[in-house]
Amino acid sequence: MRLMIGIASLLLPGLMLLAGRRWPAAARAFDACAWIAALLFGNIAAFSVYEIIRDGTVFMTKIHAVFLNEVFLASGSYLGLYAFYLLLERTFFRSGNRPR
Repeated sequence: MRLMIGIASLLLPGLMLLAGRRWPAAARAFDACAWIAALLFGNIAAFSVYEIIRDGTVFMTKIHAVFLNEVFLASGSYLGLYAFYLLLERTFFRSGNRPR
């Protein structure tokens, strides 16, 4: 499983970069998905913290229940892949002169 996650974290952003460069609509779709994922990720985290404060259950283990939420995990995973995609794009296709 660790090997699969490692390979996917290298391979998928590269495929996203190729698709985004070939089809501009794909790049816009990646951006839109990242916006939605960030919204979901942030709201789920905020609601979890709110529930803990509201219920007065300030225990370290209570907040970790958020990791059982599949939407939270999926949106966080996509944001990680998207961040690597943006780093690849900036590294290889940055416009303008850059000091070296």
